[in-house]
Amino acid sequence: MWDGKTIGPNTYGIGDIYHIPFTSESTILSYRKDLFAKYGLTVPTSWPELLDTAKKLTRDGGYGFISRGSRKWSTIAYNGYSNGYYAYGGGDFDQNLNPIFDRAPGVEFTELWGELCRETTPPGFLSTTWEDARSLFMSGANYGMCMEADTFLLSWENEDISEVVGKLGYSHTPGGPAGHCAGYWTWNIGINSAISEKDKKASWLFVQWATSKPFLLRATADFLTFPPTRKSVWFHPSVVAMTEKWDNGSYRKVFRETMEYKYTRVPWTISPEMTTINELWAEAVQKVIMKEVTAKEALTALGKKAEEIMEKYKK
Repeated sequence: MWDGKTIGPNTYGIGDIYHIPFTSESTILSYRKDLFAKYGLTVPTSWPELLDTAKKLTRDGGYGFISRGSRKWSTIAYNGYSNGYYAYGGGDFDQNLNPIFDRAPGVEFTELWGELCRETTPPGFLSTTWEDARSLFMSGANYGMCMEADTFLLSWENEDISEVVGKLGYSHTPGGPAGHCAGYWTWNIGINSAISEKDKKASWLFVQWATSKPFLLRATADFLTFPPTRKSVWFHPSVVAMTEKWDNGSYRKVFRETMEYKYTRVPWTISPEMTTINELWAEAVQKVIMKEVTAKEALTALGKKAEEIMEKYKK
């Protein structure tokens, strides 16, 4: 939902419905239970603990952490970095659209993220996409933890393509001083406003069918379009039976708590410039990882660029 004109933080949910969701994903922490047992480790619940755990897992030819690291807007918006950045209390703009990237909470976390990625990820991390992270983690190589979309469980728990079936545990991403944040994404169906009235009617009938309870149950249970957006599908016996197998049901617990506690949210400022700014942000974070600049320097420079881009939206 958006009214097409309101720009700023926490402005989603205003105005008309543009699309109807049919599946979704949120960011979770997945980890190798066998490696944790081998090295006597426990699941981290804070970001400093995660950094320490990842370092302890980076040994014997293995790496402690894998996620997306490429210079793409989604690397920032829906991934481990944003989970930690906003959990620490960081932000992008204030209510007046002034940039606040370089405030202390965001700087502190960005330094931690830089160290995590620099010291515990495999070579080539800065070009790693979400597809790479998904594939690497299920390859059987020793990657201790992965912070990525929960929809990847369909690959990781598939015996036909995955080498880590039965070896994975699932948890929330760590919280921070400002609580928890879990990146959230939905796939939706919308109708083009430029089509004829006759076609609009037919399109709306299609949308109702494609997002209906019977069809979404079939899509989830038979064709693995997952996770579902309907409660009736999530609690259907066939879907429960499929997902209860994953880490003895712990994934279902993580998913339920993520939704019930509202860890999933859209923390960044709603604007048509989101992808442009997030790609500049990804570039800034890469510079921190490579130790070309400090987090303070990178985020301050980012703020100046972002301010120029957003100037036209200020009242």
